[in-house]
Amino acid sequence: MKSQISEFCNEFSETLFPLSQLLRDTVDQMEAVETAFDQEGITSSFSEIFHRLEALINKVQGQEAYVLLFGPLKSGKSTLINAISAGYVSEVTSLPAYPCMVYLKYGETPSYSVFRYSGKREELDSPDQLKDLLEQSHRTLSERIRAMDDFGETFDPATHLPSAIRRVQVELPAKNLKESGTVLVDTPGLYSKMKFGYDVMTREFRDSAACAVFVVKTDNLFLEQVFDDFNDLLEQFSRVFVVVNIDKDKSDLRPDGSLTPSLESRDPDKIVEAFEMLTMSAPLRRAAETGRLHLYPIDLRSAAARRLQASAAPVEPLAPVDDADEEPDAFDAFLNDLMNYLGSTDYLREFMTDTIRQSGKICQEIKQHCASHSESVVDAERSRQQKALEDIVRKQKALELASATAPGEWMAETLERLKRERDENVDAGGLAFKESAAPVISGWLESDESLADLKSHLQGLMDGACESFLADEERRLAQCALSAHAGFCLSPSESEAFGVLGIALPRLADEAFEESATPALDTAGQEPDLDPFPVRRGFADKLLFRSADMVRKKLFRDPAQNVSAKAKRSRLREDADEAILALAVSELEQRLERLSLEVSESAVAAYVEGVSRRVRAACANLGKELDSQEGRTKQTMAKLQELREKYRHLSDLAEEVSGTVHALEEQHAPQLEHAGL
Repeated sequence: MKSQISEFCNEFSETLFPLSQLLRDTVDQMEAVETAFDQEGITSSFSEIFHRLEALINKVQGQEAYVLLFGPLKSGKSTLINAISAGYVSEVTSLPAYPCMVYLKYGETPSYSVFRYSGKREELDSPDQLKDLLEQSHRTLSERIRAMDDFGETFDPATHLPSAIRRVQVELPAKNLKESGTVLVDTPGLYSKMKFGYDVMTREFRDSAACAVFVVKTDNLFLEQVFDDFNDLLEQFSRVFVVVNIDKDKSDLRPDGSLTPSLESRDPDKIVEAFEMLTMSAPLRRAAETGRLHLYPIDLRSAAARRLQASAAPVEPLAPVDDADEEPDAFDAFLNDLMNYLGSTDYLREFMTDTIRQSGKICQEIKQHCASHSESVVDAERSRQQKALEDIVRKQKALELASATAPGEWMAETLERLKRERDENVDAGGLAFKESAAPVISGWLESDESLADLKSHLQGLMDGACESFLADEERRLAQCALSAHAGFCLSPSESEAFGVLGIALPRLADEAFEESATPALDTAGQEPDLDPFPVRRGFADKLLFRSADMVRKKLFRDPAQNVSAKAKRSRLREDADEAILALAVSELEQRLERLSLEVSESAVAAYVEGVSRRVRAACANLGKELDSQEGRTKQTMAKLQELREKYRHLSDLAEEVSGTVHALEEQHAPQLEHAGL
């Protein structure tokens, strides 16, 4: 019979291995696609299937018998593990209460591994490192569960925390596990707040575990809620062993205050009988009557101590056990029944049937997921990426249009308008100055003020006119920068191009305007030049051949010296006020012309150059980014196409494997049926 199972296991493993390899490649391809378009969670379902398939192959290759241990917290599961393995498995008993499966199997040297919901496997160097990792992961898990509770969502580790630990595998040189080929699977304690995925785990191991062992203390044996989930075990497993963990040192208080051994310690069978008569539900009773449920009252602490001491395990000796009170046959009977079942034809038949059933489920799920993901992930993402590619092409065409003309050419009309407005501003400044300077000059002629005083008055008016001119030009340039297109004269298609590219011309223009400083006015030492001052030559001047220049020098020998109004009337021309005003206006207009040229060559030119530089830089950066986006998008679409092909090959292979596995069942099942007779 063993040879037949070995042949089946070899053929089965060879059949499923290519499927596992292709599934792993598909998950890797999915992760590459996830990274490409920055999305999480699409690999979780396939990773979960890969995890189950890998566990199934490992089980079949090792021809291992999985035994699941269930029970409330602190019920004695760890002690039972020590007793079954005949070794002090501190690596398991000391682990934090992290809600995951813990596999314990034989290995020539100790090894420790964790398997995450994402499908990743991590090797650890020591039990201390494993313990630290579980403690840290427990905190992270608790925080994420609380966060999902706050959002009102049911926590699903595969979706909400793929890095969560799904199972822990510990391999130790435990002799009894090697001889029996048993893999003990310690489950999270029932009634834990973090009971997520518990039903998934039990369903998963219905197809991979041989049987279940339920451990319960006598204190909890008569609590109905302890067995609320027990019916699930009866439905999931064909054979369930119930170990009632008794305490042989337990005592009761007598009326006189003395202690007497309790019924549990004196006659544990009575406790089991009371449970069967008073508390056992109808489903449990039917299971017991049909041989699917067996109860064993065992002092697990004493049994574990006896087996550890018998195997010379390196542990500190416990208190001596009284052989008269010890009932070693209780644990031996349980262990013999368990091992006999694992070596029976019934188990071998169930082993093969369950293995084939699980592989069939996995193949069916693979095909369903491939079909679903091809539509919901690949097709949807390909459509999204295609739209993204079309948007990139649209922007590239807009970029060609935006880069086709130099910004200076787009601003030619605006620059011409600004020049025209500056000329108008010069004329307007001259007229305004003329109106304000005329009364100043007339007043000076009627006063005793010096020539320096006149020039000072006129210089103040000129400086004000120049400052007003510069303020007007700065305001015009600012208005240009704040306009809809920052002074660009764009056609509708060009305007649309900048909009498509998201280039905000006003923002670039504002930066350029801040960079283009308006020329500052330096008034120091810039008195107005009023030569030739309008003097007149008298009879004596002509007689003595004095020129007009000599007359001016004599009259204004010291420009700072006051000159009487009488002297001014006698020595200046009758139209002196008009002549002086004309000289001042001409002086001002020359200054404004110079400022206009300076504004054009500095502020306006700097503004145009600043806007041009920024537009060119924005276009260049966009060009690089669009090229990069195009490359990434095309790469993602290629990966999606590869993933679609992977899905197709994976689905076809799953169909082929399913047919091969059923052929194996038809080949080996008749021989098992015959052996069972």
